[in-house]
Parts: sequence; C-alpha cells; structure tokens
Amino acid sequence: MVGYALSHYEVLEKLGEGGMGQVWKARDVRLGRPVALKVLNSTFSEDPEFRRRFLREAKAISVLNHPNICTLFDIGEESGLPFLVMELLEGQSLAARLQEGPLPAQEAVQYGAQIADALEAAHRSGIVHRDLKPGNVLLVRAGAQHTAKLLDFGLAKIVRPESGTEPAAASAPLTRAGIVMGTLNYMAPEQIQGKELDGRTDIFSFGALLYEMLTGTKAFRGESQTAVMTAILSADPPPVSALSPVSPPELDRLVQRCLAKDPGVRFQSAKDLFAELMFIGRQFSAPVAPPPLPAVRRGGGKLPWAVAAAALILGASGWAAAGYLAGRPPAAPGPKVTFTVNPPAGETLLFTGLAAGAALSPDGARLAYVATLKGAPTLWIRKLDSLDAAAVEGAEGASFPFWSPAGTSIAFFAGGKLKRVDLGGGAPVTVANAPAGRGGSWTPERTMLFTADASGSIFEVPDTGGEPVRLTQPDPARKEDGHFWPQAIPGGTRFLYLARSVERSGSHIEVGDRRARAGAQRPQRIIRSNYNAAIAGGSLYFVNGGGLYRQSIDPASLQLAGEPQSVASGVGTLIHINYADFSAARAGAVAWRQGGQPLSRLTWFDRRGAPQSAPSEPAVHVALRLSPSAAQAVTARSDAVTGVSDLWLHDLAAPSAMRVTFDSGRDFAPVWSPGGDQIAFASTRDGVANIYIRAAAGTSASRRLTRSARAQRPLDWALDSKVLYEETDPDSARDLWIVDAAGTGQPVRVTTSAASEVQGRFSPDGRWIAYASDESGRFEVYVRDHPFTGAQWQVSTAGGKQPVWRGDGRELYFVAESGDLMAAPIAAAGASLRPGTPVRLFTLEPDTPGWNDHRYDVTRDGQRFLLLAPARAADGAIAVRVGAF
Repeated sequence: MVGYALSHYEVLEKLGEGGMGQVWKARDVRLGRPVALKVLNSTFSEDPEFRRRFLREAKAISVLNHPNICTLFDIGEESGLPFLVMELLEGQSLAARLQEGPLPAQEAVQYGAQIADALEAAHRSGIVHRDLKPGNVLLVRAGAQHTAKLLDFGLAKIVRPESGTEPAAASAPLTRAGIVMGTLNYMAPEQIQGKELDGRTDIFSFGALLYEMLTGTKAFRGESQTAVMTAILSADPPPVSALSPVSPPELDRLVQRCLAKDPGVRFQSAKDLFAELMFIGRQFSAPVAPPPLPAVRRGGGKLPWAVAAAALILGASGWAAAGYLAGRPPAAPGPKVTFTVNPPAGETLLFTGLAAGAALSPDGARLAYVATLKGAPTLWIRKLDSLDAAAVEGAEGASFPFWSPAGTSIAFFAGGKLKRVDLGGGAPVTVANAPAGRGGSWTPERTMLFTADASGSIFEVPDTGGEPVRLTQPDPARKEDGHFWPQAIPGGTRFLYLARSVERSGSHIEVGDRRARAGAQRPQRIIRSNYNAAIAGGSLYFVNGGGLYRQSIDPASLQLAGEPQSVASGVGTLIHINYADFSAARAGAVAWRQGGQPLSRLTWFDRRGAPQSAPSEPAVHVALRLSPSAAQAVTARSDAVTGVSDLWLHDLAAPSAMRVTFDSGRDFAPVWSPGGDQIAFASTRDGVANIYIRAAAGTSASRRLTRSARAQRPLDWALDSKVLYEETDPDSARDLWIVDAAGTGQPVRVTTSAASEVQGRFSPDGRWIAYASDESGRFEVYVRDHPFTGAQWQVSTAGGKQPVWRGDGRELYFVAESGDLMAAPIAAAGASLRPGTPVRLFTLEPDTPGWNDHRYDVTRDGQRFLLLAPARAADGAIAVRVGAF
C-alpha cells in the first residue's frame, strides 16, 4: 500500500499488524501532518454488519478527548476498506517495556493512574475498551517524563445508547458469532463466560495489567488456553508483594480488588480506582532518581570544578561534595551530587554476556569499569577528581572487577582465570581457575571469595593463589541451582550471596560464614531478590524491578529496618546471569550502570554485514541455532524477571515464536539433530546441568541423555548420531566429550589438556572438529582430526571463538577477539588440512569473556548469517552519586 492514497491520506510505511487490521504511517495531504491509519482486514471489512457497527462505534469513540487516549481524527472508507485516522505517536509499547522486567512501583502507579483516568473518560461516555493489555498502552515521552496513552478501541463496546440510535443496535457488541473478543491473559471471567460486560470488565483487565507492571509476570498463566481460562475463573495469582517485596502493601489490596472474580467486589468505577492510585502515589515521598547533572565532557579541566559549579545550583555546601570527590572527606554532610562517567573517546562501555562490571574503590575516589580498548574488552580505572581514565595493562578480556580493602589492588576475571594486579606496578597474577566467573570479593584477611562458573558454588582462596576451598554448595532440596555474586560483609567473617532458585519467586539474598564449609552452612535469608546485593555504610543495596534501593541494616543481626529508599531507576541488569551493575562504597558513594536490561532479536545479515530482516521480537536471548533447513531457529531465552531460561522455536518465514520447554529448571545451549527433528539441550531440571533430548515438534517428554555431577552443555550433533559436548571441571578447566545420542555406550573424552577447550563443532562430513582453546594464553580457534590422531591446526591468529562450518566444509567462520566475524578458507587433502588466511566479513560486538553460547549461525551456502543483534542496549554511561543519603 506504500505510495497509495486512502482518501486524502498518502500511505508512507507499514507500522504494524494485528488480528483485526494493519497500521500504516501516512500523511494528511490537506493539513500536512503525519497520521496513523488503521485499515481493517478483509475478513472483517467484507462483513456488512461488522463494518456498519465498526463505523458507528468509531464515531462514538471519536468524541473521546483525553490526554491519555490516542486521538481519533477521522474515519473513512476507500474501495470497500474501512479505516481509522489516528494521532501518530512515537514511543515504546508497555509490552516492549515489560520485556526488560517489571517497572519500579512508583512508575507503575504513575502509569496506572493515567490509564485509570483514561478508562474513566471512556466509561463516562458509555464505552468499554474490552482489550486492555500491555500492547495497547504506549509510553510516550512528554518533556523529561513519559506518559501512558491508551490505544486501540477496535474491540470497544458501547454500553449506553447514543442519543437518536435504536437501543438494539447501540448495545450490540462488536463481535462475530462464536468469537470471544479480547486477549486471553487479560480477560475478565465474564468475558470468558460470554456474559454481559460493563466498565468493571475493564477494571479486571486493568488489575492484570498493573500486576504485570509491578511483578514482570502475567497474573494468569498456563501451558494452554484452557489452563489460562481455568486460572482466570478459579485461581488467584500470588500477591504482588511475593514477587515485588518493595511494593507498598496498599498495592496488594488494590490489585486483589481489581482481580475479584465477582464484578460486584471490584472497584465499581474507574474514578474510584484512579482516586485510590493517586492516594498511593502520594506515599512515594522520594523521587525515583534525582535529575542527573549533565555528563562531564571529556578533555580539559578537573572534575571538582564541574561538580562544584553544579553544586552551586544546589547550595553553597556543594563545595563539600567537590572536596569529597577529590578524595577528602567532607567536613559536614553535603547534598547529593550525581554525574555520569563515559568511556574514553572512541571506546565503548561493555554490558553484554559476561563482559560487564563497574566497581567503586572502598574510599569512593576511583571507579573501575569494563570497556573496549581498540575494540577488545579491558579494564579501565578513573579517578573521580579527573576526566582521564587509564587502561590496566594486562587486563585484556576483564570482567566483574573488585577492589582490595585498602584499594591498592584490584581483581577481575579474564581468560578463564581469577586474576589480581597491584596498582603500584607489576603484571596481573593468576589466583585461581574461574572458567566463567560470576562475582568476587576481597576479605580483610587477604583471601578472595568467588564463584568460578555457572555451576554456582562459592570458593575462598588466598589472594596470592593456592587451593580454593568450597564454602557453599547449591541445595537442590531448596530448588537452588547456583550461588553467585559473593560480597564480604565488613567487620567479620560473614558474606552475602545470591541463592538463585529455579522457582519464579524463590531467589534470595542470603548470608554465609567463611568459618563454615559446604554442607555445614546455615544460611540466613535477608531479602527476596533476583540480583546481587551489597552492604556499605550501614545500608543494604539491592535491585528490584529495575530500581536500585537502599535499606538500613543492623550490622550485628543483619536485620533490615525501616522502609526501602529509592536510589535510582533503570539500573543496568543482565538477568540471564542475575547481575545488576552497581557498586556502593563504604565512604558513601554509589555508582550504577544506566539503561536497564539489554535485549536482542534474531536478525539476518548478508556477508557484508548489511541487515536483511528481523524475524523475532526483542527479548533476552542467550543462544541460537539455525535448523538444518534454515526454516527454523531455536533459541534459549531468559525470563525477564527471574532469568530462568527456556527453549523457544522460531518459524523464520512467518515469523513467529513458540516456547517449547516448561519445566522448573533452566534450559539452554540448544543443538539440532542432523535431520532437524530433535533438539539436544542442557537443563538444570534435575540438579546440575546435564544433557537432554526432545522432539523439535509436539509435546513429547524430554529424554535425559547424560548423568554427571559436573555441568555439561551440548555443542553439536553429527551425522553418525554422536553428540559433542562440553564438561566443566571447576577445579581445572573445560573439556570436549562425545556421547552417542541413543544413550548407548560410555562418553568418550576428546580433549585432555590442562587448557580449556570449548565451543566444538563437527565438520559437515564428521572428519574434523573445530573448537576454541586457551592453551596459548588466550582463546584461539583450532581444528583437529576426528577420531584424533594427534593432528591439529591453528586457524585464528588474533584471538578467536565461536567457530561455525560452512555447509560444504570449505570455509570456517569465527569471532575474533576484536569482535570481527572472520571467514577462513579450509582445504582438506587426505588426512591433512590447510587453513587459509582469515578474512574479515563484518564487525559484531566484541567476544564476551567466559561466554560459551554461539550468538550467530550461518546458512549452508555461507551467504546469510543469523545473529542475536542488539535490539535495546544500555545507554553507555555509568552514573555516580556522592554525598549524604
């Protein structure tokens, strides 16, 4: 339709499509303004009765004039196609926002009040929306704030006749025989039962909407439509406070009343609902985040002058804050001063996979963070009284830094190791093996606490190196599948950590003791959370719903006191590893990554790196594999609230996606069988991650393939039914193994070196195995023969991981350390192999240290690449706040 005109509206581009019609961007040629056109699908437009009612009800809706309702400008019909002309709005749908996780309670209440006010205006005009859901709410920027706009009254029903219309026609709903109108997860019981509807129906849908805004999860869920309907008719969702502990208790009662099965128990009008939300909103005494000062520019000058100038706006005592930043404690508490830290010119702050981390020194005077150096990840340190940052020599590939108590040394994870470097001089020193580190902390007794990999035990090791001692072990009886992000608590032997659960609301911040060992810990639960936490200056800092909070905590009993206080909203999170990027210093400073949860989407690229199409919605995808026919893809996708991952099957032509695993564990690392009819994957459903196999289609149960006490993940599936997989030994490294897909015979170990061998892929003919190894000190791509006779060839020369073969075996692709996607020609002659010089195709994001999943795949002819491309990235800045709280 692009280029065509409907009446005096010139169609410019397609914006979207729903079950009832398509939405197009257009230009009103008479008034010269942009508009949105909604054109009915022919299925509905060819029904005369439906078209008559549609146009009549559209006229009724056009009288709605409210700041939180999308304005309807005009209605028309062209060549038998009815269409609506609406206000063109630019923003993010609430559905897209919820992909990032729940909203902070204050923000949810703000939007909720706006939506309730819009519903009141519609109900007052006798109109019931009937399809209230996140996809029909748009968050539009209005100055420095966002406002909610209610969209799509296409399913609306007039419940009070217009003057001059016949009662029968006026009250008839906009439906067709046998069709229930609405979106199932948000339908009220009376909608499902086909009973009479009124404004209280919208109030039930509003309750389901607000519940999802506050918790990040749907109020009513199920594995089938029947299960969802049963839940709506007979079950109550867990209280909001069970999933969002920082939400005011009044919201529990409000949501429960909205979701009452009996309409007579609900709020009887949207006006009453709006009033209650406004009352709750007034209880948020502190702003979600103070207005940040402008980002400090790079180059020239010293930071105290920039902060002092801004502080003069806040009051003369701002000079105390400037002195604090220079490393001198203020003479008296000053105001809160917030500013942003950006990477050096030409470099990028990293926040993806396992490449992340920002850490304030204990005195709050320096900030360590992970950013690129000429395209590769490294560690930077910046004094906060200076605009200059310095890269730490030898810290290439660093992630998740943490400081020594005195601030004279810093530790980080890189190259599958936990390392430390003394800032007075010297090269980094390896402290322990850590194949995929998940957080560390330095104790006053000169030991380090750390989690080595995804298997999730916490170890203690001397900071000079030695044999690590296991302090904790996840307890399957408590539905735990990992202990991560340890933080030493000042003044003793206790430490915080995240006890991650496979249950949706089961993860907690807990306390362990370094004097106990694994199996003898008596953990003390502090608060429910899906992210890391820290104690500094008498406060517990934690993240909930994307917001950073602080709450007073007793240093002896570790009991919380008072109410949580908001520090910031939109904190950067990586839910797939349950990590929130923030740091609190004992001296009273706090830093956090801005931008929320990064999202990705499946995107086709050609060999030049030009994007072709994006056949998926944005989500927290962590791995992908293309089916042998290239018609489908399977991804591991993390829940935006808990990080629990499941497998999703994508039809790349439709496009559409369908979740295919529903167990309580984490399902990840999917691999197709050669025929494309089965999928092997790793799962923690029975404890430590082992390998399972399920049919690619249908609902048949999964079959367990391996049984090991060590974490495993499948890597490839050969034509001879052999499954190549990786096994992690937390005390040494990662190795490649092979097992028969039928489960017969014993697994065979492929690699036996002291190095880590990862990401193996069979060649198409099964004669070779490509893999990445860090035997040289950094990961490079190698090929060895199979079965192994001792022949091995190095393919990459400047770092490399994620090898993938072309369908004919004559080209091997991999990701260089710089983030470039490379292609190396491969020539086989008998038992020998000749790798050619790798050629750069295009640039991806830098390879993520410790990340094992392939984030791209390629068609058999090597002409198209399916990538997990960024759909929403963090905004590249770290906020720092100093001053009294």
